[in-house]
Amino acid sequence: MRSIAEDAKVISKEFNISETAALAYLTLVVEGEMNLNQISKRLHISVGEAESCIEVMLGKGMVIRSPSGEGVFQPLHPRMAVTNLYKSLEEEVRVMLKQKRLVADSLSRRLSEPFENRSDNKS
Repeated sequence: MRSIAEDAKVISKEFNISETAALAYLTLVVEGEMNLNQISKRLHISVGEAESCIEVMLGKGMVIRSPSGEGVFQPLHPRMAVTNLYKSLEEEVRVMLKQKRLVADSLSRRLSEPFENRSDNKS
C-alpha cells in the first residue's frame, strides 16, 4: 500500500502544487478537519506555511471552510478534489498555450519581413 508521502509526491508532480500542500490535504483526508495550528503541528511546519497550504488548497478546490468552527478546514472527497486539481491544471495549460500562441504569432510576423526582404530571395 502506498504511503501518504508517496501520494503527496505524485499529487505535487502531476498537478503542480507543493508537496507540503499535497501532504496537508492528505493529512486532512486521513485525520479529518483541522485548524491552522493543528495542521502546523501535525506537519511540523510554521503556521504561516500551513496558511499558505490552505490558501492553495482553497484556490484549487481541495478543501472548504468547515461549518463546525471558524478557522477549521475540511477536505473535499478525493474524487472531487482530484477532479478540481485536474481542471485547475487544464486551465493553467490552456492559458499557457494561449500565451505561447501569441508569442509564436508575434515572432512569425516580426521575422517574416527580414526573411522575405533578404537579397538572396530576390529574383
